[in-house]
Amino acid sequence: PPVSGRVQIVPAQVNFPTTGVGTASSPVMLTIINSNDGEELTELNLSVSSGFTLVNNTCGPSLPLSATCTTGVMFTPPSVGSQNGTFTVSSSALASSVTAHLSGIGSDFHVTSSGASTVTVSSGQTASYTLGIVPSTGSPGGTFAFQCGKLPSYAACTFNPSTENVGAGATGTEALEISTGQSASAHVVPPSSAGGRALTLGFAVLILPLVWRRRKLRFPIAVLAFLMLGFSGCSSSGGGTGGAPPSSPTTHTTPAGTYSVPVTVTSNGVQHVVTLTLVVD
Repeated sequence: PPVSGRVQIVPAQVNFPTTGVGTASSPVMLTIINSNDGEELTELNLSVSSGFTLVNNTCGPSLPLSATCTTGVMFTPPSVGSQNGTFTVSSSALASSVTAHLSGIGSDFHVTSSGASTVTVSSGQTASYTLGIVPSTGSPGGTFAFQCGKLPSYAACTFNPSTENVGAGATGTEALEISTGQSASAHVVPPSSAGGRALTLGFAVLILPLVWRRRKLRFPIAVLAFLMLGFSGCSSSGGGTGGAPPSSPTTHTTPAGTYSVPVTVTSNGVQHVVTLTLVVD
Protein backbone atom coordinates (compact mmCIF):
# COMPACT_ATOMS: atom_id res chain seq x y z
CA PRO A 1 0.00 0.00 0.00
CA PRO A 2 1.10 3.63 -0.47
CA VAL A 3 3.09 5.13 2.40
CA SER A 4 3.67 8.68 3.53
CA GLY A 5 7.44 8.20 3.25
CA ARG A 6 10.03 10.91 3.23
CA VAL A 7 9.89 12.72 -0.06
CA GLN A 8 11.33 16.21 0.03
CA ILE A 9 11.19 19.24 -2.29
CA VAL A 10 14.10 21.67 -1.98
CA PRO A 11 13.48 24.54 -1.62
CA ALA A 12 10.09 24.08 0.00
CA GLN A 13 9.08 27.69 -0.71
CA VAL A 14 9.87 30.01 -3.63
CA ASN A 15 9.15 33.75 -3.72
CA PHE A 16 9.52 35.00 -7.28
CA PRO A 17 10.52 38.60 -8.10
CA THR A 18 7.94 41.02 -9.45
CA THR A 19 7.16 39.94 -13.02
CA GLY A 20 5.23 41.66 -15.77
CA VAL A 21 1.84 40.31 -16.81
CA GLY A 22 2.19 38.15 -19.92
CA THR A 23 5.93 37.61 -19.37
CA ALA A 24 7.94 34.94 -17.55
CA SER A 25 10.44 35.12 -14.70
CA SER A 26 13.78 33.38 -14.74
CA PRO A 27 13.36 29.70 -13.76
CA VAL A 28 14.02 28.52 -10.21
CA MET A 29 15.30 24.94 -9.93
CA LEU A 30 13.56 22.58 -7.50
CA THR A 31 15.01 19.22 -6.42
CA ILE A 32 12.85 16.17 -5.57
CA ILE A 33 14.56 13.80 -3.12
CA ASN A 34 13.26 10.26 -2.60
CA SER A 35 14.20 8.82 0.79
CA ASN A 36 10.99 6.81 0.99
CA ASP A 37 12.21 3.92 3.21
CA GLY A 38 12.92 1.59 0.31
CA GLU A 39 9.97 2.56 -1.90
CA GLU A 40 10.49 3.57 -5.51
CA LEU A 41 8.29 6.45 -6.62
CA THR A 42 6.31 5.04 -9.52
CA GLU A 43 3.83 6.86 -11.73
CA LEU A 44 5.62 10.06 -10.71
CA ASN A 45 3.78 13.23 -11.64
CA LEU A 46 4.80 16.90 -11.24
CA SER A 47 2.39 19.81 -11.54
CA VAL A 48 2.08 23.53 -10.73
CA SER A 49 -0.82 25.91 -10.13
CA SER A 50 -2.09 28.38 -12.74
CA GLY A 51 0.30 31.29 -13.12
CA PHE A 52 3.37 29.05 -12.86
CA THR A 53 5.08 26.90 -15.52
CA LEU A 54 7.34 23.83 -15.41
CA VAL A 55 10.54 23.98 -17.50
CA ASN A 56 13.74 21.92 -17.83
CA ASN A 57 12.18 18.86 -16.17
CA THR A 58 14.69 16.02 -15.67
CA CYS A 59 12.27 13.77 -13.76
CA GLY A 60 11.01 10.60 -15.46
CA PRO A 61 7.97 8.43 -14.71
CA SER A 62 9.68 6.93 -11.67
CA LEU A 63 12.27 7.89 -9.06
CA PRO A 64 14.31 5.13 -7.35
CA LEU A 65 15.15 5.05 -3.65
CA SER A 66 17.78 7.63 -2.58
CA ALA A 67 17.63 9.24 -6.02
CA THR A 68 16.96 12.84 -6.94
CA CYS A 69 15.70 14.74 -9.99
CA THR A 70 15.22 18.41 -10.75
CA THR A 71 12.81 20.67 -12.56
CA GLY A 72 12.55 24.39 -13.14
CA VAL A 73 9.56 26.55 -12.30
CA MET A 74 8.80 29.98 -13.81
CA PHE A 75 6.35 32.59 -12.64
CA THR A 76 4.03 33.57 -15.52
CA PRO A 77 1.46 35.93 -14.00
CA PRO A 78 -1.83 36.18 -15.95
CA SER A 79 -2.96 39.22 -13.94
CA VAL A 80 -1.78 42.04 -11.71
CA GLY A 81 -1.23 41.60 -7.99
CA SER A 82 -0.07 38.97 -5.48
CA GLN A 83 -0.44 35.37 -6.59
CA ASN A 84 0.08 32.12 -4.68
CA GLY A 85 0.35 28.57 -5.91
CA THR A 86 1.87 25.18 -5.32
CA PHE A 87 4.35 22.81 -6.89
CA THR A 88 3.03 19.27 -6.38
CA VAL A 89 4.72 15.86 -6.49
CA SER A 90 2.41 12.85 -6.60
CA SER A 91 3.05 9.12 -7.01
CA SER A 92 1.20 5.83 -6.69
CA ALA A 93 3.73 5.00 -3.96
CA LEU A 94 2.69 7.99 -1.83
CA ALA A 95 -0.30 8.16 0.49
CA SER A 96 -0.55 11.90 -0.18
CA SER A 97 1.06 14.43 -2.44
CA VAL A 98 4.04 16.54 -1.44
CA THR A 99 3.95 20.25 -2.17
CA ALA A 100 6.14 23.37 -2.20
CA HIS A 101 4.69 26.86 -1.86
CA LEU A 102 5.05 29.35 -4.74
CA SER A 103 4.33 33.09 -4.72
CA GLY A 104 4.91 36.20 -6.82
CA ILE A 105 3.50 39.58 -7.81
CA GLY A 106 2.30 40.40 -11.30
CA SER A 107 2.78 43.97 -12.53
CA ASP A 108 1.50 46.17 -15.35
CA PHE A 109 1.11 49.87 -16.07
CA HIS A 110 -0.51 52.46 -18.30
CA VAL A 111 1.30 55.17 -20.29
CA THR A 112 -0.36 58.18 -21.88
CA SER A 113 0.56 61.53 -23.34
CA SER A 114 0.12 64.05 -20.55
CA GLY A 115 -0.75 67.17 -22.50
CA ALA A 116 -0.58 67.61 -26.26
CA SER A 117 0.30 64.47 -28.21
CA THR A 118 0.71 66.56 -31.38
CA VAL A 119 3.31 69.36 -31.43
CA THR A 120 4.12 71.69 -34.34
CA VAL A 121 7.55 73.32 -34.69
CA SER A 122 9.59 75.03 -37.37
CA SER A 123 12.31 72.92 -38.96
CA GLY A 124 15.43 73.08 -36.81
CA GLN A 125 13.50 73.68 -33.58
CA THR A 126 12.70 71.28 -30.70
CA ALA A 127 9.30 69.77 -29.85
CA SER A 128 8.48 69.04 -26.21
CA TYR A 129 6.12 66.35 -24.89
CA THR A 130 5.19 64.94 -21.48
CA LEU A 131 4.34 61.31 -20.72
CA GLY A 132 2.35 60.06 -17.76
CA ILE A 133 3.14 56.63 -16.26
CA VAL A 134 0.63 54.98 -13.91
CA PRO A 135 1.18 51.50 -12.37
CA SER A 136 -1.95 49.35 -12.55
CA THR A 137 -3.97 48.87 -9.37
CA GLY A 138 -2.34 46.10 -7.36
CA SER A 139 1.00 46.53 -9.11
CA PRO A 140 4.02 47.43 -6.95
CA GLY A 141 5.38 49.85 -9.57
CA GLY A 142 8.97 49.65 -10.75
CA THR A 143 11.71 51.21 -12.86
CA PHE A 144 10.68 52.49 -16.29
CA ALA A 145 12.91 52.79 -19.36
CA PHE A 146 12.12 54.77 -22.52
CA GLN A 147 13.04 54.54 -26.19
CA CYS A 148 11.94 56.33 -29.35
CA GLY A 149 11.10 54.29 -32.43
CA LYS A 150 11.63 55.46 -35.99
CA LEU A 151 12.39 59.17 -36.24
CA PRO A 152 12.34 61.46 -39.30
CA SER A 153 15.60 62.50 -40.97
CA TYR A 154 18.01 64.55 -38.80
CA ALA A 155 15.75 64.25 -35.73
CA ALA A 156 16.81 63.02 -32.29
CA CYS A 157 14.90 62.34 -29.08
CA THR A 158 16.01 62.96 -25.49
CA PHE A 159 14.33 61.72 -22.28
CA ASN A 160 14.63 63.46 -18.94
CA PRO A 161 15.27 61.54 -16.75
CA SER A 162 16.61 58.64 -18.83
CA THR A 163 14.88 56.15 -16.48
CA GLU A 164 12.30 56.72 -13.77
CA ASN A 165 11.13 54.92 -10.63
CA VAL A 166 7.39 55.02 -9.94
CA GLY A 167 5.91 53.45 -6.83
CA ALA A 168 2.56 51.75 -6.29
CA GLY A 169 -0.34 54.18 -6.44
CA ALA A 170 1.86 57.00 -7.76
CA THR A 171 2.01 58.73 -11.14
CA GLY A 172 5.29 59.32 -12.94
CA THR A 173 5.98 62.21 -15.32
CA GLU A 174 8.53 61.92 -18.11
CA ALA A 175 9.76 64.80 -20.31
CA LEU A 176 10.58 64.06 -23.95
CA GLU A 177 12.17 66.40 -26.47
CA ILE A 178 12.50 65.78 -30.21
CA SER A 179 15.02 68.02 -31.98
CA THR A 180 14.58 68.56 -35.73
CA GLY A 181 18.05 69.73 -36.71
CA GLN A 182 21.69 68.78 -36.29
CA SER A 183 24.94 70.41 -37.44
CA ALA A 184 27.83 68.71 -39.21
CA SER A 185 31.07 70.47 -40.20
CA ALA A 186 33.26 69.27 -43.05
CA HIS A 187 36.62 71.01 -42.79
CA VAL A 188 39.04 70.36 -45.68
CA VAL A 189 42.67 71.39 -45.15
CA PRO A 190 44.31 72.52 -48.46
CA PRO A 191 47.72 71.14 -49.38
CA SER A 192 50.41 73.33 -47.88
CA SER A 193 53.46 74.54 -49.81
CA ALA A 194 55.37 75.17 -46.58
CA GLY A 195 56.88 71.69 -46.69
CA GLY A 196 58.22 72.26 -50.22
CA ARG A 197 59.74 75.61 -49.29
CA ALA A 198 61.46 74.13 -46.25
CA LEU A 199 62.88 71.30 -48.35
CA THR A 200 64.26 73.71 -50.94
CA LEU A 201 65.88 75.91 -48.31
CA GLY A 202 67.34 72.95 -46.45
CA PHE A 203 68.86 71.53 -49.63
CA ALA A 204 70.54 74.83 -50.43
CA VAL A 205 71.98 75.17 -46.93
CA LEU A 206 73.37 71.63 -46.93
CA ILE A 207 74.96 71.65 -50.37
CA LEU A 208 76.78 75.00 -50.16
CA PRO A 209 79.51 73.93 -47.66
CA LEU A 210 80.13 70.71 -49.57
CA VAL A 211 80.92 72.32 -52.92
CA TRP A 212 82.47 75.59 -51.77
CA ARG A 213 85.90 73.92 -51.54
CA ARG A 214 85.93 73.37 -55.28
CA ARG A 215 86.74 76.70 -56.79
CA LYS A 216 85.55 75.83 -60.26
CA LEU A 217 82.08 75.11 -58.94
CA ARG A 218 81.77 78.08 -56.60
CA PHE A 219 80.18 80.47 -59.06
CA PRO A 220 77.64 78.07 -60.66
CA ILE A 221 76.63 76.67 -57.31
CA ALA A 222 76.29 80.12 -55.79
CA VAL A 223 74.00 81.13 -58.65
CA LEU A 224 71.93 77.96 -58.24
CA ALA A 225 71.58 78.45 -54.48
CA PHE A 226 70.59 82.08 -55.03
CA LEU A 227 67.88 81.03 -57.48
CA MET A 228 66.58 78.33 -55.13
CA LEU A 229 66.41 80.72 -52.21
CA GLY A 230 64.69 83.28 -54.38
CA PHE A 231 62.12 80.72 -55.50
CA SER A 232 61.46 79.77 -51.89
CA GLY A 233 60.97 83.40 -50.91
CA CYS A 234 58.63 84.08 -53.83
CA SER A 235 56.56 81.05 -52.96
CA SER A 236 56.23 82.12 -49.33
CA SER A 237 55.16 85.63 -50.26
CA GLY A 238 52.56 84.52 -52.78
CA GLY A 239 48.84 85.32 -52.57
CA GLY A 240 47.83 81.95 -51.04
CA THR A 241 45.92 80.76 -54.07
CA GLY A 242 47.07 77.12 -53.75
CA GLY A 243 44.45 74.59 -52.48
CA ALA A 244 40.72 74.95 -51.85
CA PRO A 245 39.50 77.02 -48.89
CA PRO A 246 37.90 75.15 -45.95
CA SER A 247 34.25 74.36 -46.49
CA SER A 248 31.67 76.12 -44.31
CA PRO A 249 29.84 74.18 -41.59
CA THR A 250 26.52 72.81 -42.82
CA THR A 251 23.29 72.39 -40.86
CA HIS A 252 20.82 69.62 -41.67
CA THR A 253 17.21 70.03 -40.64
CA THR A 254 14.19 67.75 -40.73
CA PRO A 255 12.08 68.23 -43.88
CA ALA A 256 8.60 69.70 -43.46
CA GLY A 257 5.88 67.12 -42.90
CA THR A 258 3.78 65.25 -40.36
CA TYR A 259 5.47 62.32 -38.59
CA SER A 260 4.31 59.61 -36.18
CA VAL A 261 6.88 58.81 -33.50
CA PRO A 262 6.33 55.61 -31.45
CA VAL A 263 7.71 55.73 -27.90
CA THR A 264 8.23 52.42 -26.05
CA VAL A 265 8.07 52.29 -22.26
CA THR A 266 9.36 49.15 -20.50
CA SER A 267 9.12 47.91 -16.91
CA ASN A 268 9.45 44.39 -15.41
CA GLY A 269 9.48 42.91 -18.91
CA VAL A 270 6.23 44.61 -19.99
CA GLN A 271 6.28 47.04 -22.93
CA HIS A 272 3.66 49.60 -23.89
CA VAL A 273 3.82 52.03 -26.82
CA VAL A 274 2.41 55.53 -27.05
CA THR A 275 2.43 57.26 -30.43
CA LEU A 276 3.22 60.97 -30.65
CA THR A 277 2.74 63.26 -33.67
CA LEU A 278 5.44 65.68 -34.81
CA VAL A 279 4.50 68.39 -37.33
CA VAL A 280 7.41 70.22 -38.95
CA ASP A 281 6.64 73.33 -41.01
